[in-house]
Order: sequence, then structure tokens, then C-alpha cells
Amino acid sequence: MLYKFTRTDVTGNYAFKNLLPGNYVVMTTHPFFADMVLPLELKDTEMQIPLIALTSKSKLLEEVIVKTGSPIKIKGDTTVYTADSFKVRAGANVEELLRKLPGIQVDKDGKITAMGEQVKKVLVDGEEFFGDDPGIATKNLRADIVKEVEVFDKKSDQAAFTGIDDGVKDKTINLKLKDNAKKGYFGKAEAGTDFNNYYNNSVMANAFKGKRKLAAYGIMSNTGQTNLDWQDNQNYGGSAGMTTEVMDGGGIMITSEGDGDSYWGGRGGIPQNWNGGLHYSNKFNNNKHILNMGYKISKVNSPSGERNYTTNFTGDSSFTSNRISEGFSSKLKQSLNLSYETNIDSSNSLKFTARGNLNNTRSNSNFNLQSLNSKSLLINSSKRLTNSTIDNSAINTTLLWKHKFKKLARTLTVNLNYNNSRSNTDSYLYAENDYYSGGIPIQNDTTDQMNTRDNLSNTFSTTITYTEPIVKDFYLSLNYTFSTATNVNERYSYEKGINGKYTKQIDSLSNSFLFRQTNNKPGISFRYVKKKNNYSIGLSVSQTHFEQDNRTKIQSRKYDFTNFFPNGIRLFKAIRQWRCTF
Repeated sequence: MLYKFTRTDVTGNYAFKNLLPGNYVVMTTHPFFADMVLPLELKDTEMQIPLIALTSKSKLLEEVIVKTGSPIKIKGDTTVYTADSFKVRAGANVEELLRKLPGIQVDKDGKITAMGEQVKKVLVDGEEFFGDDPGIATKNLRADIVKEVEVFDKKSDQAAFTGIDDGVKDKTINLKLKDNAKKGYFGKAEAGTDFNNYYNNSVMANAFKGKRKLAAYGIMSNTGQTNLDWQDNQNYGGSAGMTTEVMDGGGIMITSEGDGDSYWGGRGGIPQNWNGGLHYSNKFNNNKHILNMGYKISKVNSPSGERNYTTNFTGDSSFTSNRISEGFSSKLKQSLNLSYETNIDSSNSLKFTARGNLNNTRSNSNFNLQSLNSKSLLINSSKRLTNSTIDNSAINTTLLWKHKFKKLARTLTVNLNYNNSRSNTDSYLYAENDYYSGGIPIQNDTTDQMNTRDNLSNTFSTTITYTEPIVKDFYLSLNYTFSTATNVNERYSYEKGINGKYTKQIDSLSNSFLFRQTNNKPGISFRYVKKKNNYSIGLSVSQTHFEQDNRTKIQSRKYDFTNFFPNGIRLFKAIRQWRCTF
């Protein structure tokens, strides 16, 4: 993988610093000379590399002309891989291609790491593809339609607009498509099953024409591979087997879990997954108007079960526990993203983004436990039934206005944000606990409750930023942020009344809170940017008013406080001329 690179000075001299001893390969390149590759064993931290003589390309190509592309190129801070230089199987997706590229790793969940940093975004021809989920593009686009893979640190919208590096960057991969893939129709379909009724089917269709992209995909499987992003993949898993543990005092506990044929991994059942999405993006009127939108829906039905048999040996006695749990959950997730950007004129632009989510979860569980002594007489037993319904919704919107003045690097931006989220939960609990003495019941506890939770959050904020060049390479930035937030949290618990309905409120388990917060935050910073150095120093002051209203106990509290946020950062950029790559 690429370890370090540099450029020579005008005399051909160069140096690498802070190298650890080991085996390296030095590759020397120049536009007019053939690449030279030299294996090198570094035994200590200081070593003189022998002179490297390069051969002119014109000398090598006196009789034969070969047109080819370099597998890896570095353009400024961007590493470019030529896709066709790395062989993958026919029909492979982009994820398989990324596994072949030096410096890029893809783990079993689809999480991508490039140059040691986690990749936050995967773009297609510079645009988002199905929102901000990197897994959609890498898992569903074919590798043979990709011309180049670009890896770079994507600057923030503010830095890209002002031209002043603010140090905020996300590791990003951009898939540049081949020209023939930008027009016409293409896609892929996969189907698989076995004798155990496991199946994994997927289809994706694309209709690209110039700058217009229209795509759709669908997935259906019950193999445990949900084909979602890696965060969702990690929600499913488990293991089965028998464990032996030495307890405190010398006792031994032997535990056996699950049945590989009946339960997926012993703990979680085999999830059934249905997944689909639509994407549309286009640019109009000489790129003055840019529209990007997508919709995704997924449903995962996941049964679960666990059988646990435990024997505890303590001295000359022992007791056993038999535990059986079964459950089922169904999760329906929907998301919609919209982005519209318009260049009003050469000095003004407007960008609106909106993201909405709907999540609905239905689940139930059944738990039974019996504990017996060495004579197989009951010690205690428990039975628990639960049922819950959770509905979550959220919408996040942003409106960004950007204005450039005639003077270079003098800019003004206004950013408006509104976020709304809601969560409603209805759950039921029935638990019955029985206690025995010599196998005869002596006590019984029963719980039969309904719980409701309602959470509502509204947040509005606006940020105004002004940048001014003071002298060459030295900039002033003034900003002001105003935000207000309201949160309502309510939780109520009820017992079943004599009428068979849950009408008796349990005051000790019920509460209602209202929170309000208002914040004013002005700030100033100075930044110096020149060649390899990037310095920043600044200060912001936050004045916050906070109100807490306990509506259950009819109590109200108010707080006012001021915080100071000094900041300083120093960044480095490599200076490159001729490139020598380790």
C-alpha cells in the first residue's frame, strides 16, 4: 500500500523522514521518463538511497508505441485508481473492486477504510447516490462500469465555497463512470437458493443519459445478509455452543445454548429482508440547477430464540436452571432525501436539503425459567410476556445561501436549519413469578402493566458567517449562531383495573417534562494558509438560557450560563514536485 511520497527539488534531491526499519519498494516517476521500481531494505533510521538513473520514454518507445494507463496516480491530495488495471471476476460489484485496490480495505460488514481512515461518503460522478449510504453504490453497481476510483478528503461546503481550508474533511470515494455507462440502460440480477430454503436475490436497474441518473434496486433474502449499511448489519448476529466456567468458591457452571438447525446462531433467528430504493438526479440549464433525490424502504422480520440449560455445582450440592425464550420483531424503515441547488448568478447560490425518516418496529417476546434443586424439585419459576410498538419519525431541513463579493475570499453565508423528531412507544408487560419450598408453592408475584412513552423535539438554528481577507494568505472569519430547542418527554405506566382495561396510573413510574433552550453564540477566528502550513486561532462565546418544567410535580427551574470556546488548530499540507513513492 502507499506509505509515503514526496517530490525532488530542482537538483533532484529528496528525503523521506520518520521511516521505520523494514522492507520497502521505491517507485520513481516523471512525465518524460519511464517509471523506476527499486526494492529497498531499510536497516536503520538514516540511510542514503543510491542514485537512480531514469530512462527517457522516447528511448524506450523508439520502435514500439504502447498506449496504457497508470494503475495508480496521485493528483494533488487525490489518489486515482484506474479500475480496469485491477482484475475482478465477471459480474463483480464495486465492493469487490475496492478490496483489490492498495490502501483500501473493506471488512465483512461492508465498512470501507481508505488510507487508514473510515470512508464517510461514496459519490457517483461527484454526486450522492441514494443519499449518504455508502453501501448502496458499492454493493449494487457493477465494477465493469467504473472508469476510475478517486479517494480524497472532501472539504466542508463552507471551505469549498470560501477557498479557505477550515480543517473539516471527510474521507470520500468518487466513482467515475465510463462514458458508455452514462448513456443507456444497464443493471444486474442475482438469484440464489439451496435445499434448506435459504435464498438471496437482488436486482438493480439503471437508466443514465448524460447528467441524468435514474436507478432502482430491490433485495430479498433470508441468509442473514441484510445488504444494508454496516450499522444495520451489526444488529444481527450470535453464536452457539457449550461453555464451562469455574465459579467463585470452586463451583463449576456448564452452559449449553441454542440449536443450530432451529435458531440462527443460537440466539437470533434467520432474518427475512426486503429492501428497495429509487434514485433520481439531474442537472439543468448548464448546471445552474441541480436536483438529487432518493427513496429507500426496508423491512426485516427477525425471529429469535434461545434454549439454555445450566447446572451449578457448589460443594456437595447442585441446582439446575432451564430457560427458554422466543421472540419476533418486524422493522419497517423508510427514508427520503432531497437536495436542490441553484446558482442564481455568478455571485449568489441557494441550496436546500431535506431528509426524512419513518421507522416502525413491532416486537414480542416469551420468556420462561425454571430452577430445580438436586432432587428435581422446583425452587422458583418465572414467566414473562412482552409486546411493544415503536413509531419514530424525523425530518431535517437546511437552507444555505452563499454570496461572493468581488474581492477574492470575501464571502457571506447564511445557513438555516430546522429539525423535528418524534418517538411514540406503547408496550405491555405481563410477568408471573412463583416461589417454592420443597416443591410446594409458597408465594406468587404478578405484574401486568402498560407503558407509553412520547418524545417530541423541535430545533431551529441559523448561522451567519462572514470571511474577509486581511492581507495575503491571512483571513478573518466572523460568525454568529442562534438556536432554540424544545423537547417534550412523557412516560406513563398503567395497571389493569377491575374492568380489564389499563386505566390505573402508576404515579411512581410516570412523569412529564418540558425542556426549552435558547443559545446565542458569536465567534471570531483568524486563519493563515500558505503552502504546507495552515494555522487557525479563534474564540467564541455561548450564552445559554435553559428551562426545565416538571409538569408531573409542577416544578420549574431556569438556568443561565456562559461558556467560552477558545480554539486553535495547525494543519499541514505536503509539498510535492517530482514524486518518489514508497
